[in-house]
Amino acid sequence: MNPDDEKRAGSAPGERSWTEGNRAHWEAQAAAHGTAGAASWGDGHAMELEVKNLLPHVPRGGRVLDAGCANGATTFRLLEGRPAAVRAFDRSPQMIEAARRAAVTADPGGVIGFFEADILDVPEPDATFDFACTNRVLINLPGWPAQRQAIQEIHRMLRPGGLYVLTEEFTGSLRNLNALRSLAGLPALTPRPFNRPLEEEALESFLSPLFATQEIARFMSPYFVATRFLRDLTLTGDEPPSYDSALHRAAAALPVTPRSGDFGGIKAFVLRKRS
Repeated sequence: MNPDDEKRAGSAPGERSWTEGNRAHWEAQAAAHGTAGAASWGDGHAMELEVKNLLPHVPRGGRVLDAGCANGATTFRLLEGRPAAVRAFDRSPQMIEAARRAAVTADPGGVIGFFEADILDVPEPDATFDFACTNRVLINLPGWPAQRQAIQEIHRMLRPGGLYVLTEEFTGSLRNLNALRSLAGLPALTPRPFNRPLEEEALESFLSPLFATQEIARFMSPYFVATRFLRDLTLTGDEPPSYDSALHRAAAALPVTPRSGDFGGIKAFVLRKRS
C-alpha cells in the first residue's frame, strides 16, 4: 500500500483502465520526485522500516534481484548487505532513468544493473539469484492471477534454496487496522483502486509447494497503530497531511514483539525456495 494514496472509498475500474492508471501514476511519481524516496512512498519512516527488515536477509557475496525497484531508493540500501551483484528492474522508464542518474553517486562501483522489464516476463536466466525481493510491487498488478504469475517468475529465477522476501500489503492486516479504527469511529482506510492487496490465505496455499515459509514479519504493526490510529485520535481535521510528525518519528523507533499484533497493512513473508 502506498499510504500517500489511502482513500476513504473507491471502486476498481476495468482491467485495462486499471493498468493504464497504475502505470500513469508511477510515471507521474517519477516525474515529480526524481531520485527521492518519495517517488515510491511519501512515508520515509515506513520505508526505513522496510529496509531494516530486509537487510538482515541480503546474502553477503550473493547475487540479488530487486523486482520492481522504482527509482532505486531501496535498491541502493541493499548494498549495505555487501552483495556481489544486484540486478534491479522496473516497468517505468522514468523510474529506471532516475535510478541510473542516482547510481552515479550512490553506486560508484557499478554493483547494481538497472533495466526496464515487466515482472511477468523478466529477461533473466533460470536459477540465477541467491536472493530476491519485492517491496509493494505485487499490489500493482491487476489481480491474483497476475500476482501468482509474478511469484512464479521470481521462483524461476531463484536458485534452489534461494531466499525471497515478499513485502506487500495484505487484506487481513488492513482489516485488523480498520477494526481498531472503527472502535473510535474513524473511517476505514482503503488503498487506491489500482492497488490490489494480497489475501493471506490464498497466498499461503499457493506458496506451499514452491517455498518454505521461514518467517512472517509483522514489522510495521506498532508503527501503523501509532500513525494510522493513535495519531488520528489527536487530529482536528484541519492539519495538512504529514508523514514526519513527532509521533511518526517516535513510532518508527517502537520495538516489535510477539505481542505487536498484525495491524501493519504491510508485512513480509520470508520464503526459501524448495529444492
